[in-house]
Amino acid sequence: MNNEAQIEMTSPKEGVLTFRLLRWVKQTEEIKINGKPPTQLPQDHIVRIPDSRKGRPTTISFPLEQRREREFTAGIGKEYDISWIGNTVLEIHPAGKNAPIYGGQFRG
Repeated sequence: MNNEAQIEMTSPKEGVLTFRLLRWVKQTEEIKINGKPPTQLPQDHIVRIPDSRKGRPTTISFPLEQRREREFTAGIGKEYDISWIGNTVLEIHPAGKNAPIYGGQFRG
């Protein structure tokens, strides 16, 4: 499974291109712009590409974090373990007695 996300965009004009990363993306040197580390790490989840050219595609890539979180539902008092990759739910445990709570299929 590829644990990397890629976003490709084409600049509408010359100059600085800015892009806001989602809050769960770690702001590390693992972020790449066109396959290379950025000249400066993102700050407040903002990637700045200073030398953008009109019509030139730019690719931002970053690792997708795999994590497990425990959630508690106050209304019914149950706990659930949720597996994530990036912002995609992979599975929820327990699945439910009568019907699965989550039936999504991750296609990575």
